[in-house]
Amino acid sequence: MSQVFPIRSSRRAHVVAQASLRGSLASVLSWTVAFVLAGCGSGSSTDPVSPSNVTRVSGVVAKGRVVDATVCAYRIVNGVVSESLGRCSQTDAAGGYQLQLDASVDALIVEAKGGSYLDEASGNRIALGVLRAVPTTPASETAYGRLFTAHVTPITDLIVRRAQAAGSIDSVRIGAAANEVIQYFKIGASSIEPADLMTRGASSDFLSTCYGMYLAGISALSSGSDLAATLDSISRDIGNRTMAYRNPAFTDGLTRFLNSPLNLSGVSASSINQCVGARPFTDPN
Repeated sequence: MSQVFPIRSSRRAHVVAQASLRGSLASVLSWTVAFVLAGCGSGSSTDPVSPSNVTRVSGVVAKGRVVDATVCAYRIVNGVVSESLGRCSQTDAAGGYQLQLDASVDALIVEAKGGSYLDEASGNRIALGVLRAVPTTPASETAYGRLFTAHVTPITDLIVRRAQAAGSIDSVRIGAAANEVIQYFKIGASSIEPADLMTRGASSDFLSTCYGMYLAGISALSSGSDLAATLDSISRDIGNRTMAYRNPAFTDGLTRFLNSPLNLSGVSASSINQCVGARPFTDPN
C-alpha cells in the first residue's frame, strides 16, 4: 500500500521546504570559498598518508543509482582538469563510492564513468557515459582528516558544464554556476543526496525527494537520445533563460514514472508542484 508523501501542501511543509532551500543556498555559498584540499585515492601506496592528513570523499552516483561505475578524482590546475589523482573506486549496488585523498591538492573534480543504471523513463538498464561533480567545502574536520560528501548526478554535471561555458572550472565560476542551476532545480550543492524513488522507503527529506523527481524528469527528456546531449541542451537553455525542461516531456514523463510500477517510493504525481512551484518550469526571472 502506497505511503503518503510527507511533504503535502501545508504550512508546515512549506516552512520545511523553505528551511531546506535556505540550507541548500548556504551550501551553494561554500562553492565560492575554495575547492577541497585533496589528493591520492584509497588503496595501497608507496607513500603512506597519515590518517590526520587525508580527505575522504564519498557519495553516490545517481541517474537512477549507477552500478559498477569507475569514480576517479582529477586535479584542477588554473581552472582546467589536469592529471588523475590515482586510485579510483567502483560504485556498489546502491551507487555508493568512497575515495581517500591526500590533503595536499588545491582543487579537484570527481568523475564517474561507465557502469549502468535503471532508467526511470523506460525501465531499461542503460550504460552511463560520464558525470562529474566539483566537491564543496568539507562537511567536517576531524582528527582523522576531512570527511566530505560529493554526490555525482546530472545536476552536479550541469554545474560543471555551466562553469566551463563561463571559461573555467574555478571556485568563482563554480559558485556562479551553482547559483544559476539552483534557480531552476533547487539543488546547487554536491552534498545533497537524491532520493532513489525506485526503492521502497525513499527519503522523506523535501530536497532529496525533489532531487529524485528532477532526475526522473531529465530521464524523460533524454528518452531516445544521449544523456550528455540532453544536459548540453539544458545547460544552454539555463544560460539563455529559455529552459528546455519547460517542454511537457519533462512533466508528462515524470507523471508517467510516478504513476508506474517503477515508482516504489510512495510519492504521487500530485506532489510534482511542491517541487517545481505553482508555475512549473518557467523562467525564475
